[in-house]
Amino acid sequence: MLIKEIVLYNFRQFSGKHTISFSTNPEKNITVVMGDNGSGKTTLAQAFQWALYGKTEFKIKELINRDVRDGMDPRDTAEVRVDLYIVQDGNDYQIRRRQKVLREQSAFKAISTSFTIAKKNLSTGEWDFLDDYGAQVFIKRMLPEELSKYFFFDGERIRNMSEEIEKGKSKEFALAVKNLVGLTAMIKAIERMKPSTTTSTVLGKIEHQIDQRGNHELRRVNNDIKKAVESKETIEERIHEIQDLPQQYNAQAAEINQSILALSSAVELKDRYEKLLKDIEKLEKKKTMDINQIFKSFSSSIGDFIAQPLTKDSLEILQSAEQLDSGIPALHIDTLKYLLERGYCLCGQSLDDKHAAAKENVEKLMDKALPKTIGQSIGQYSGDSRNRTRIGQSFISGLDAQLSNYRYDVNEITKRTNKADELYERLSDTSQAEKLKADYREACKNAEKYNNELIKLKSQLENVDKSLNTLNQQRDKLLLVDKNNQEAIKLRAYAKYVYEWIKSDFDKKEQVTRKRLEETINKIFEDIYDGGIQLKIDEKYNLKVIVTDTSAATGDELERNTAQNYAIIFAFISGIIRLAKEKNERYREFDEEIDLDAVNNYPLVMDAPLSAFDTKRIKNICDTLPDVADQVVIFIKDTDGIIAEQHMGNRIGERWLLTAKSQTESIVEKR
Repeated sequence: MLIKEIVLYNFRQFSGKHTISFSTNPEKNITVVMGDNGSGKTTLAQAFQWALYGKTEFKIKELINRDVRDGMDPRDTAEVRVDLYIVQDGNDYQIRRRQKVLREQSAFKAISTSFTIAKKNLSTGEWDFLDDYGAQVFIKRMLPEELSKYFFFDGERIRNMSEEIEKGKSKEFALAVKNLVGLTAMIKAIERMKPSTTTSTVLGKIEHQIDQRGNHELRRVNNDIKKAVESKETIEERIHEIQDLPQQYNAQAAEINQSILALSSAVELKDRYEKLLKDIEKLEKKKTMDINQIFKSFSSSIGDFIAQPLTKDSLEILQSAEQLDSGIPALHIDTLKYLLERGYCLCGQSLDDKHAAAKENVEKLMDKALPKTIGQSIGQYSGDSRNRTRIGQSFISGLDAQLSNYRYDVNEITKRTNKADELYERLSDTSQAEKLKADYREACKNAEKYNNELIKLKSQLENVDKSLNTLNQQRDKLLLVDKNNQEAIKLRAYAKYVYEWIKSDFDKKEQVTRKRLEETINKIFEDIYDGGIQLKIDEKYNLKVIVTDTSAATGDELERNTAQNYAIIFAFISGIIRLAKEKNERYREFDEEIDLDAVNNYPLVMDAPLSAFDTKRIKNICDTLPDVADQVVIFIKDTDGIIAEQHMGNRIGERWLLTAKSQTESIVEKR
């Protein structure tokens, strides 16, 4: 998508018709629109959003120009309209959204809104209109609304995005990356294939077929599996909801703590206090690991320990049992049943009532025939019981050691916490500090609460997984003897293999993409900001600023300022766009004949992007901007614009000026 032109009709302060063209020249891909505050830069930026998606972020939602509105008589109608002329897939398109406004006495009402997209016919020069469905699909394919924030943004949006990333609310950022670098097809395939308790997925549908065909016992096990899966999904959903909360509350507590420390001049106390906090943090992590180990040991061995007396008694009884034989190899009970029904043995001996002794001998053999003889069952049970006895005997000694470690952690945490509390009370006694202390305690309390809940949920999840494993084993045994399910079992195995293969491949590609994004962002960030710091992207797409300068505290996370936050978001957005462009280049590698104009290009439309930066960094950004996107449109104040044009002069293809003639009217002029 490259924007050729925007035409405004009575849109906000632009009375009448106003046309602005944008540079699509790859060598001069910058368009600069200058204007003072109040001249209509933000209005023009919002016009793109309204034309494409029918939405704006104006506090006053009325779109019709005030002068046009005030000149209307009762029952008069007027039209507000925005036309976008773009190039997409090598073709010209007109995107038009219009709204009709009716005056009813002193009130004004939007009575209709229409949205059309037309494609220019290369042979006739006429516009061929897409139907409503085709228009919606076109916008979704060209630039989905949820991704538009990365291509049409202003200072306010940058601030909001910065806060979202800083608070760890980066799910949308992860989705944007996956969409723009071509991972969505794999995501959809995974969603379509994945195991489910409903028939909405391939594996879910196959499982449902097996459920319908199974016998009574199989249906019972399937029902238990369904309940276990639903329980697992509930637990996992809750874990997903709260997994970031301990970290967020700990970060909040750390931030409050810094404010408290800043109120105190006792440097020595602060150093001692901070050291204690670090010690406590390490011990808390160790304690969590010890608790998890105790839960794990208890969950896996407590049954064997409790069963020791019964197991011992049963083994003593079974030692004297006469049935401890191995049975007759490969003799199956179905074979004996067949011989009795046929009426004569393999050797030809008749097995009718006249030969009762021979028949009785065959019937006795059924006690020793496969699938299992009594002796075999007892032998296996005895072996399993001895193994469980050994596990149960070692359980207590292992548990004692684990509990000893846990008690040590608790004691050390208590000691250090008491010392820290003593120092904490001495740090500051001002009313401001008291308020901060209360906030600090609340944040710590919440961090601990959610951390404990996470530990409990993970333990529950482990138990559910064990139960599911047992139920699936039971299910597989039942399925093996049910011939009706053989075909469905094969299909399930194939589908599961495909699902796991796609998911594994996706995980690898997503990891490579995230690493590549991190490298790209750091390169851009290095070009526009100071050295000595680096951006890190974790698996949840949270961004952290890490100090790398050896003269500073290496590896520590750095508190961000406004300019740095803006630079981070700018680097993040630029990195996404650059990766998307690289994806287009990969299309060329795949097919040398492909026209890159026929794959998605991406514009970058920014309202006042340089307002938070000093002169040096404005220069750095201006040096970087032309190579970030295929097309760059900047709405900028005169003061920043003059500096920007000094650095981007040879890359600027179009220049425009917005001038406010009054509070309700602005004009557009070419410079």
